[in-house]
Amino acid sequence: WIGVTCGVRHNRVIALDISNMNLSGAVPPQLGNLSFPVSLDFSFNLFSGVLPQQLSFLHRLKYISFRVNKLSGEIPPWLGLLTKLEYFSLRNNSFTGSIPTSVSNLTNLRDLDFCFNSLQGSIPEDMGRLHNRQDLVIQENRLSRHIPSSIFNMPTLEVIAFTGNELSGSLPSDMCTHLPFLQGIYLAKNQLSGEILSSLSQCSQLQTVSLTTNSFSGKIPREIGNLEFLQILYLGDNNLTGAIPLEIGNLQNLAGFSIPLSIFNISSLQLLHLNRNELSGNLPKDVANLTELKILYISLPISSGFFNISGISLLLILAGDLQREIGKFYQLEELGLEFNHLSGLIPPEFFNMSNLQILALTGNGLTGGFPRNLDYGLPALEHLGLGSNYFNEAIPGFIANCSKLRIIALNFNKFTGSVPYFFGNLRLLVRLHLFENNLMSESSSVELSFITSLTNCRSLENLQISDNPLDGTIPTSIGNFSTSLQILLGDNCKIKGIIPAKIGNLSNLVVLSLGGNELFGLYLEKNNMRGSIPKDLCDLQSLFTLSLSQNKFYGSILKCLGNITSLRKLFLDSNMLSSSIPSNVWRLMDLLNLDLSLGQNTTLATKNCDENKSFATIFS
Repeated sequence: WIGVTCGVRHNRVIALDISNMNLSGAVPPQLGNLSFPVSLDFSFNLFSGVLPQQLSFLHRLKYISFRVNKLSGEIPPWLGLLTKLEYFSLRNNSFTGSIPTSVSNLTNLRDLDFCFNSLQGSIPEDMGRLHNRQDLVIQENRLSRHIPSSIFNMPTLEVIAFTGNELSGSLPSDMCTHLPFLQGIYLAKNQLSGEILSSLSQCSQLQTVSLTTNSFSGKIPREIGNLEFLQILYLGDNNLTGAIPLEIGNLQNLAGFSIPLSIFNISSLQLLHLNRNELSGNLPKDVANLTELKILYISLPISSGFFNISGISLLLILAGDLQREIGKFYQLEELGLEFNHLSGLIPPEFFNMSNLQILALTGNGLTGGFPRNLDYGLPALEHLGLGSNYFNEAIPGFIANCSKLRIIALNFNKFTGSVPYFFGNLRLLVRLHLFENNLMSESSSVELSFITSLTNCRSLENLQISDNPLDGTIPTSIGNFSTSLQILLGDNCKIKGIIPAKIGNLSNLVVLSLGGNELFGLYLEKNNMRGSIPKDLCDLQSLFTLSLSQNKFYGSILKCLGNITSLRKLFLDSNMLSSSIPSNVWRLMDLLNLDLSLGQNTTLATKNCDENKSFATIFS
């Protein structure tokens, strides 16, 4: 049998591995009838409910994994009866309540993983009795109060991981006295306070120290420079003050550091996080020694020394004013400036970064337009995010030279002028967001001719042009869009005339919204549309004709259709609609043609039919 292992001597089940089988339902209590299992692996399934008490009969168990399921309830106290357990994981479930004190009876336990649940309360003091434990991992829960001092008396511990809880208090001064093998301490995203202790250096095997997003204060202890194996040191987002100890320059294996550096001879450093502290001192010019630096998180202004590091490919700026010198990062591939308080114009030097793939300026206070007379652009650009700013000129022409663009977001600005035809030359374009601007159609054309040019973008999936005064008609070429188009939003655009029947060619269209316009005809007959009739149709208050004939719509006829008082022709025939016809449809005094031949299950609400004398044709 798949997943079942039997013993050689007695031919009894000793291991059951049904991981990754998409199984659901409750964990069967009949498991308790097995006499010899030493291993149960139910991970990566959809089991729900509580753990059955019958599992407590399996006293030979050494390995239990229920990780990534949908189990709930409290962690049962009978768990302490399984005294031979060496590995126990309930990661990624929905367990609540507190950690039972009986866990401290599992003296053979090496690895314990309760991550990503909703456990509350304190960490049991008695857990310090588990002297064989190697990994203690209880991240992303809601544990509170202080970390018991007994945890730091478990001599075999290699990893302590309590990230993402609500733990408070300070770390004990002797925390490393009895942890000779500790390699990683992960306490980020808690409410810990006090100073970072110099005794941390006594954990001589440490490779990772992650204390970000707490309330630690005081100076960085210079003794940290004695941790010769340290690779990751994350101290960002605390209340640290003072200068940077020179001894940090001794950490020759450091690859990730989230505090300002005062020593820059760590040539292996690849990620530097310099955000949100009050550390003093200037960054020296020899930051250029960080020749392997690839990722930089920093608040502006940027120290001049960084501009000499040629290999930086990701720059995330978190506060401050733009600097022209940013254009000197010639190897930059991603520039993240989103949701800050940046203002003013975009410096022309930005367009020197020929390797730039992502330019993200969304959510700032940038104004005006872009540098004029740019004969070049950003040839490698794939993602342009300019949304939620105050740009108030024409859409910049440099975009025409960015042939690799896949995503363009210009929404929530004040761009003016017409929608340029050059968008149609961006053959890789997947998403174009132009909504909430002051864009118009070409004055020389009644049609929204830019739509015709966009049909050349055969990968286009998402087109949003709502809330612009476009003022024109939809061309029949709209039916030439690739079948990849899934979302088309054009609300409140002063669009007039009919919606061409060719729009029915867009067989993969999921969302079509054209409300708040001046349309008077929508012809969608003879397509393969299915599902309920979308309520958004009722927003087309100027509609003269609505034809949904010969599709596969089902469910109720929308009552709100009776509110479109301009409606002259309504064709719903040859679908699978099965409700009664709303009585207010008969009150549409200008309705001339009505085809409701919907099938045998339809009941016509005919009691008010005589009120409307203007019907020319009725089919039912």
